[in-house]
Amino acid sequence: MTTNIIVAPDSAIYENTPVLSKVECAVIQQGVAAAIQWQLRDRDGYPVDLSGLFITDAGTAPFDVNRHKNTCSDSIWEILHSLNPDYYAGGDPKPLPEIFLIEVRIQPADEPQRPMWIVPAKVADPKFGVVQFKVPDQVSDLGGIFVLNIGICRGSDHRPLYVHRGLLSVERSAWRGHNVDCKMPTISDIRMRILDTDTENLLQGYVEFTTADILDSVVSAVREWNGASPHLAAYVFTCHTFPWIEPWLNKIIANLYQKAVLRYTRNKLQVAHGGVQGDDLARDKEYQAIAMQYDQRWREWLLVKKRELNLAQFNGLVSSPYAQCVNSVSRLR
Repeated sequence: MTTNIIVAPDSAIYENTPVLSKVECAVIQQGVAAAIQWQLRDRDGYPVDLSGLFITDAGTAPFDVNRHKNTCSDSIWEILHSLNPDYYAGGDPKPLPEIFLIEVRIQPADEPQRPMWIVPAKVADPKFGVVQFKVPDQVSDLGGIFVLNIGICRGSDHRPLYVHRGLLSVERSAWRGHNVDCKMPTISDIRMRILDTDTENLLQGYVEFTTADILDSVVSAVREWNGASPHLAAYVFTCHTFPWIEPWLNKIIANLYQKAVLRYTRNKLQVAHGGVQGDDLARDKEYQAIAMQYDQRWREWLLVKKRELNLAQFNGLVSSPYAQCVNSVSRLR
């Protein structure tokens, strides 16, 4: 019997309230046999009530809309309506002879065309939309950042009727697989470099950058390398294989501070009360200077490294019109 560590996604919290516009992220360590527990939410942030679609955990019983019409959430009614618009037509709707299942598709976040893993999921708590699925060993051994697409699918053709998106970060550890080290900096590595902890952020009392902010910055740095000129097909990397950690950290930090610049610029509000003026969100200029400093380090390194690798691939001879002149002078001597 396999024992899996149950991991729940990290939701961005603001004043003890989940930030629904942020992408939810789950973080596990490389080599860990883990199962992810995820709560499906609708566009308004409310849990998707699956009790109407999944009478049993396996989802093997057909859906009886007469029996469950008072327990279905709006999201479920939208799914049913997509199958048969007559459910909104009134009268006594007939039972829906359809089997539903939860399917999870996992892809590398930086290279979507690379391998995709498909795993089944079970409904752990239908009322609150909680599902569980096991992380494939190939993913947990590999390391890197992955996109999760959790879909409510028709059993007949596996076509999704509802898709919930999230991120999975598999952080490097000594329990690696495939005999290849994962070079990606961990979230702790990044927070340590910029001192982003609740104890060091004295004015805020909480971390400034969410897990989603950090993972997005990690992925965008690798994408920028792959897209920068000259394009070197032999040196296209992923979050699992990018080998230069220190420059990578510089770009990650630059991305994070640039995000903060946008946030502080958008939310600046100078107030005056009792003769005292203040604006604790007027930090955009200072953050912009920091972002530019780290970004300059990254760009200088990227330009030199790309040229170095490009020259290293060079083969052949370069002719010069001066070669004949040199030979003629040699003969005259």
